Amino acid sequence: SCYTIRAAATRPADPGPFWMRTLVDAERGAAHQTQVYVEARDRPSPILTAGAAAQTIIFIAAGTGSVEIGTRRFDVGHLDGVLVLPGEGFRMTADAGVCLQVFISIYPVLAGLQTLDAMPPFDASQPERVASVDAQQRHAMGPRFFQHLVDRRLGARNAVQFIGHIPQSKAQMHRHLYEEALVIVSGEGVIWNESVRAPVVPGDVIFFPRKHLHSLQCTSPAGMDVVGVIHPGENPGINY
Repeated sequence: SCYTIRAAATRPADPGPFWMRTLVDAERGAAHQTQVYVEARDRPSPILTAGAAAQTIIFIAAGTGSVEIGTRRFDVGHLDGVLVLPGEGFRMTADAGVCLQVFISIYPVLAGLQTLDAMPPFDASQPERVASVDAQQRHAMGPRFFQHLVDRRLGARNAVQFIGHIPQSKAQMHRHLYEEALVIVSGEGVIWNESVRAPVVPGDVIFFPRKHLHSLQCTSPAGMDVVGVIHPGENPGINY
């Protein structure tokens, strides 16, 4: 049940101001998460929620705009991560003439997003919700590096969103104890498991079940950038 899926592959010719599709869920083999891809343009999105029991982690893959959570409005841009706490709702608005392309991960319940007529209140116990790329926070792993975006500092529990850079190389085959959905941000490569391989390009998502043997190869001379969310777990650098 490891697989790749191209986020925008089923986009209709006229997607309208709001378009959403599911990429990862129980029907596709996930045991701990759901991920949806959203495009928003021209006007605010519907008010969305994952319900009272789920935390939501957002990744801004392209565009600029804002994310409203309750009464708070956060400006967001390319490569930002955003946390929405259980019970909260959120709404996305793209800047004029811009399309926001967003990956939304929901943990731990296996449910999609629901629309609401009214915005739930903001949980002021965690006032900061946006994480941006910061070279000072990088963790080096040989020629590779990664940085946590959304993690416990912003209020995430048993889940971490990270951004990483992979040089032109092929990793050793390995496994993780967590489930992972990985977004290819830049560069091209090949994902391998024990019996098959598949090419990956920007906009692709790779889903890894727990304990699945795999290797990600970067074939681009300039390297590959990826963003992932792991759950259950808080350290994407651990493998075996």
